[in-house]
Amino acid sequence: MSVTADNSLLDNLRRINQQFDNLFLLANPFFRLTKPTSENLIKYKDYKQDRMKLRTLNNFMCFPLTAFLQSIWNILLSLVTPWEWFPKQVLEKQSYEIFGISQITSPHPIFEVDPLLGQIPMLLNQNKDLAMFYLNGTRISRSTLRELLVSQSFLNVIINSKTLSPIETAYVLLVNFKASMSLLRIAIKDTELSSEQIYLLSEGLIHQFKRPTYANLVLLQRLIKILEKENIEKIFFTLEGHAHEAMVMTLLNTSFPHVKIKAIQHAPIVSSQSGYFENLLLLKESDSILCTGEIPKEFTSIYLEKNSIGCRDVQIVGSTKNQHMDLIDRATHSTGQDSILFLPEGTENSTLEFLDLLHSIAPKFPALKFVIRLHPATRTSVRVRTILKKTLSTNAVVSDLPLVSDLQSAKYCVYRGTASAIEGLAYGAIPIHYNTNPLFNLDPILSQKLKHPAAATHEQLEEIIRKISVSDLDLSFDTASLTEYFSKYFAPLNTAAFE
Repeated sequence: MSVTADNSLLDNLRRINQQFDNLFLLANPFFRLTKPTSENLIKYKDYKQDRMKLRTLNNFMCFPLTAFLQSIWNILLSLVTPWEWFPKQVLEKQSYEIFGISQITSPHPIFEVDPLLGQIPMLLNQNKDLAMFYLNGTRISRSTLRELLVSQSFLNVIINSKTLSPIETAYVLLVNFKASMSLLRIAIKDTELSSEQIYLLSEGLIHQFKRPTYANLVLLQRLIKILEKENIEKIFFTLEGHAHEAMVMTLLNTSFPHVKIKAIQHAPIVSSQSGYFENLLLLKESDSILCTGEIPKEFTSIYLEKNSIGCRDVQIVGSTKNQHMDLIDRATHSTGQDSILFLPEGTENSTLEFLDLLHSIAPKFPALKFVIRLHPATRTSVRVRTILKKTLSTNAVVSDLPLVSDLQSAKYCVYRGTASAIEGLAYGAIPIHYNTNPLFNLDPILSQKLKHPAAATHEQLEEIIRKISVSDLDLSFDTASLTEYFSKYFAPLNTAAFE
């Protein structure tokens, strides 16, 4: 689906967010854009379209009915899930030095390490008074998940519920309706709003009662109860630009200002990642930002200084992606690197786009070897499965190998925004950035730090691969420059940053 969003969308969302201090409005994911990928931009599909004004009018007219129906649905859902009404799981003590928020998204979890943060909680658990709070993005019961986590020495664990009791649900919905009225007031009273901004407010009004917002409000209620009961000194969670992050940070700043935030820059950041930078604005002076390495630390520090943000404590916590470089070097040199690896992100649109590229380009270069690896979550997509049934040329394969194996054998990596491309640098794989939306920079490998090929069209990518087929495109690259960038982006883990 074509989306006409441009940088004005980021500016308009930023202007609207600056008027919010209500936790219930901050819980609304519609107003936070993590990365401007095609998947995330779909919800703004009518922005600057001819039908935008009609859509705006329709939103305002349908809001009462939408709010009523969504509220009834949430109450009914609460009635049929009584096992979710109460936390049930409690922490053993009432005082903890540090409290972490993480997520579980895999439908088949095996918890050798934390499913989101890797070894960080395990290392902290060795010498810190630690408790963990997990968001459940699976259909697995809370009790089962807790047993799995406790079996890995996470003794102080709470799994967030997905709904509240009917009485609590009714209360939250009532307060949510009151909060939504402020959106209406902004739309009516602010005479300087553009038609695009009014459209965004009208869409946000509808999204205020959808399930993603309600899920964040459930998290808010559960977290308030924990913070009121427990004496917690520090709290850590990933900072990627999501609405629930803004909500939690504002909650802590307004109601629990003594709690220090340790915000972890977990995923690679790009210059168009507006949600990340907007959430930085919410940090207070006593908070800290923990980055994966020197490059994202510099990126973040420059923004903090430029915008005169009170929080200036930026440290390197490292990443589990960093392995012992001597082992990486031995693996790289022991394996022939001869393939061109396609690395779509873990989304359906990205997977479909890269599969189409593979089907189109591979037959034109029979002397080259092409490999594409897919995220497990995208393989279940009906559209992806349909394309996978099509026969590939003999020089192309869909990989079933571990990521490390594919990176070891890759001479080049074609990517858009995935962190796997940065990991590929550790194995000497030369990055080729492919992004057909020139309005947004989605490249996590900064060209000013590491110059590398880039293509904005199918034809440009094909021309780069044509050059590969007749000569070495890697003459200007050396393994040292690639591995140096990797090491500066993903440093070894250093939990001293939590002090």
